[in-house]
Order: sequence, then C-alpha cells, then structure tokens
Amino acid sequence: MTNWTSLLNEVIPLRCNSRPFVCRNGFPDADDVIIIGQEVATNLDTNWWNWWNAKTGFDYQRFETDYLEYRRKKGKIYKDGTPKPSDTRICYNLIHKEGINAVETNASHSEVVKLLIENMSLKAIVAHGKDAKDLVDRFQSQRVIALPDARIIRTKHFGRGFSYIGEESDLATLCANIKDCL
Repeated sequence: MTNWTSLLNEVIPLRCNSRPFVCRNGFPDADDVIIIGQEVATNLDTNWWNWWNAKTGFDYQRFETDYLEYRRKKGKIYKDGTPKPSDTRICYNLIHKEGINAVETNASHSEVVKLLIENMSLKAIVAHGKDAKDLVDRFQSQRVIALPDARIIRTKHFGRGFSYIGEESDLATLCANIKDCL
C-alpha cells in the first residue's frame, strides 16, 4: 500500500494555501482517472493539509463544505441563496455523477501531477485548458515521466466555453470518452 502522506510531504509544503489536488475517495490510487486543469478559480486561503488525514486520505466532504461556504461568503450564490460552485466545479461534480472517479489537479502543481501519475494506475488522463495540455505535452516530449498506458484526452477548459448541458454537450462527449477507457 502506498504511503501517500510520506509521498505528498515531498512535494506539498506543510503550509499550502493552494489546492494541489482533490479526490473524492480518500486516497488518489482509489481512482483510475486524473483530470488536470489550470489554476483553481476559487482560492480558499485554507491550508490544504486541513483536508488530509494519513489514515483516510483526502476529506472531500469537509473540502466541499469549506468550498461552498467560501463561495457563499463571496456572494457567489443562486437566486435562492444557496452557494453557486464555479463552472469548473460544476463540471467536476457532473463527471462524478456519471460514475467517473477522478483525482482533480492543476498544471500549476507539476510536481504533484508527476507524483500522482507515477503512483496511480491510470486508465485516462484528461487535460483541460492550455496549461494542462502543455504540461502533458511536455511530460510526453521530454520524457519527464513514463506516462502510463492511459489514454490522454485533451479538451478545452471546463470554465471557458465548455458546454455541460444536454446529450450533445462537451461534457457528455468527454464522459463517453473517459468511460471508453474504463
């Protein structure tokens, strides 16, 4: 079994107010898809390690509570007063509802991305947005890491013109492509 806390301590500082990755199933290796984006739209100014537990991994429920509360405080709300996630977070949530378990990370955390790819049994790597696509291309061309036999899916950024409603949406196409890998 991978000692994720030890590995993560090598690439994530003890005080980390950015969001190197998020996963819903505790430990990253519980998922077989990684989605690499650009930089988070909502910087919570919370130490990432507050959501990590050495025995249970990432506490997604706690993260989501903190995330939605932060969005509410910033006035990012629906007409009924409930907090409105960013478009990117909405896409992540819809992907998860399709039964796709994925670690979410960002190209700005290239060392974390590298560590995750090296220590997960991936079937799909999704790069959304220019920075993410550039990072995956660099990993491939410079052989920075040995990319697994996972299928690499490049797509536009979830928060910029990415449609997520309807059977013909970008999201429906992406989910179908990911499911083809599983």
